[in-house]
Amino acid sequence: AGLLALLLRQGGVIAPNAPSLQLSAVLSDLVRGCRSARIAAPGAGWLFYTLTFVSLLAILPDRMPAEGREDILTLLPLLGIVVSLTLVPALMKAVSASTLVMIGFAGAMVTAMLSGSLSLSAMALLLFAILGLIQGASFAAVPELNHGAQARTLSFGLVAQTGNIGNLTGTPLLLFVLDQGGETTLIWCVALIYGAALAILLLYRSRYRREPQT
Repeated sequence: AGLLALLLRQGGVIAPNAPSLQLSAVLSDLVRGCRSARIAAPGAGWLFYTLTFVSLLAILPDRMPAEGREDILTLLPLLGIVVSLTLVPALMKAVSASTLVMIGFAGAMVTAMLSGSLSLSAMALLLFAILGLIQGASFAAVPELNHGAQARTLSFGLVAQTGNIGNLTGTPLLLFVLDQGGETTLIWCVALIYGAALAILLLYRSRYRREPQT
C-alpha cells in the first residue's frame, strides 16, 4: 500500500474527469461489460475456477488418508501459486494468456476424469498445479484482450465479482453434490464444471475475434 501511494503520487491522478458514482451508470457499465466478449471472457472463466478452488480445498482433505493430510493441504494452494508465478510467464512466451486459460481448463477436466486411475491425493496435487495455469493467465488475459483503460477496468471488475459469486456458491454446491451422489459424482461434477468453462470460453473466442478492439 505504501509503494502504491508513492507511485500514484508521482503519476498524478489517474482519472481526473471520472463521472460521479451513480446506480444507473454502474448498471450501464455492467450491461456493457457482459455484452462484450472481450470484457466478459476473463470473468466468465474466473467464475468456473472459483466454483471449485476454495470448495475443493475445503472438501478433499477430509477424504484423504490421515497420514500426510496436513502436508497435502498446505501444498495444494502453494502449487497453484508457484505455477502461476513461474510456469505461466514462461508459457506465455509461446501461447496467449487466453489460450493458456483454456489449456488449463482442458487439463483440469482430464485430470478429474482420470481420478479413478490416481489416488485422491495425487489427483488433487496434479489438479491444483494445473489450476495455477488458470490462476495466473486469467489476470493476464484482461489486458491482452482489452487495450483501453475503461475496458480493462470493467473486465477486472467482472473478474472480481464473478470470483465472489464462485467462492460464495462453490462449497455449498459441491457439498450438496457429495451428499447426494458421493465422491465419484463429486469428481464428475468438477470435470463437468471445467468442461463447461472450456466450452463457454471457446464460444467467447469465436465472438471476440469478430469484435473491434476495446
